[in-house]
Amino acid sequence: MEQEQTGKKGKYITAAAIILVTAVCIIWIFWQQTAHTGKYVEVRVSGEVIRTVSMDRADSFEIQGKNNINLKVLVQTDGVRVEYSDCPDKICVNTGLISKTGQTIVCLPAETVLEVKDSSRDNAVDA
Repeated sequence: MEQEQTGKKGKYITAAAIILVTAVCIIWIFWQQTAHTGKYVEVRVSGEVIRTVSMDRADSFEIQGKNNINLKVLVQTDGVRVEYSDCPDKICVNTGLISKTGQTIVCLPAETVLEVKDSSRDNAVDA
């Protein structure tokens, strides 16, 4: 009889632990999806920063690069990409979506670079 109660107690503890871990995982996933990313896109033409755009919300804009080449940029919360470019080779368009800090999209004919940056790293002090 005593062994039977100990077995039931163990099952309740296991069930409670599973429920707790599941709840923590769900909360963590929700927090990750809604948390401020701190990421932004820095746009440079001929080495000069012409625009910075937060990746916290969707946005789109056009850039006129060198040689009268126009690019249409889409910024999303999960990354940034060049949707359209007047350039002949379209490497910037074919690069696709980038999202990790330090990744770049380059359009050489337009002398344009889009780079994902992280504001928390920009303000970090090297020890």
